Amino acid sequence: FEYASDRWHAELDIAVGRHQQLRRGYFEKELFAGDKSYGRSEVVDFNPYTVKAMASYSFSARHNLNLGIMMAEVAPDVQDLFLNPQYNNRIVDNPTMERHLSAEINYRLTSRRVNMMVAAYITKSDNERYLFRAYDDLSRLYCDVDVAGLGTMRYGVEVAANVELTKMLRASFSAAAGRYIYSKNPYVTHYADTDNSVVSSRSESFMGDCYIGGAPMLSASGELTYLNYRGWALSLGAQAAAMRYVDASPIRRTERVAYQASSSEEIYSKFISQNRLRDAVTVDASVSRWFNIGASRLSLTLSARNLLGHKDIVYGGYESSRMRNYMSGAQRIYTPQDDVVTYAYPRTFYGVVTWKF
Repeated sequence: FEYASDRWHAELDIAVGRHQQLRRGYFEKELFAGDKSYGRSEVVDFNPYTVKAMASYSFSARHNLNLGIMMAEVAPDVQDLFLNPQYNNRIVDNPTMERHLSAEINYRLTSRRVNMMVAAYITKSDNERYLFRAYDDLSRLYCDVDVAGLGTMRYGVEVAANVELTKMLRASFSAAAGRYIYSKNPYVTHYADTDNSVVSSRSESFMGDCYIGGAPMLSASGELTYLNYRGWALSLGAQAAAMRYVDASPIRRTERVAYQASSSEEIYSKFISQNRLRDAVTVDASVSRWFNIGASRLSLTLSARNLLGHKDIVYGGYESSRMRNYMSGAQRIYTPQDDVVTYAYPRTFYGVVTWKF
């Protein structure tokens, strides 16, 4: 549904449907003989829907305000529905749909020299589910791990602008501040990968105090570009990222691990704590030269990433689900393994040659 006038524009989109998922095995696996691995699995039915609404108001040709909201329930991905879609027809217990709710409001300014947008947003998800394979140190078995009922929330503000300083000098800026958290504790179930037997059933994972890893909650960037329209272009930019955390492991925060495997308060704290990554700043630069050859154009570009050559910039990281264990007298002691951290490339040069004709 759509409505438009001189200053108003509104849309409403509604989608409903039926979603069926199944697995078809073309080979029989010895561990799961017969229809446990070969042929069609059971069919799982879902009834997803999506509702989107958007409204915008133009104060003038240069000023525009937009508001959008979305509510949806969607089926889980097929890899999160079967214990192992490569060779197993076993479906997870109690398959459910994910629920998503989001809203955004943004303001846009468009003029001859400045283009700018300011936005605020919030997204909330419930009933998220994902499966993965991992070795379980407590049972000493390789397991299919079902993480069900996960909830997340993200909200923040963003601003971005392109500014024409002079005819040949342009600048672009962006900044974002947000908060990305786990809002609901999931339940973790371990299935033995050899026979689908339940190793541990619905152990609550205390993720409520964890941040969502993989994205900085504070970030900023800026770039200055010189373009003389006679064949030369130069740019210099910088980026900064802060408030970053390693991806949290739901396994180590379960009652089964953090409570039962911890032999002291110090070890318990290691299981449930989440490490913050170091803040990062990088500087990039590039120079381009192009030549018009008849109706074609030859372009040469040389760029440098991490121009300052810092070799200790942390790119990302995640918590290991594995545990160390050793004997202390007659007692076996469990401690979490160290986080896995990756680093950005040091100073790196790129050369690009293009010919358009």
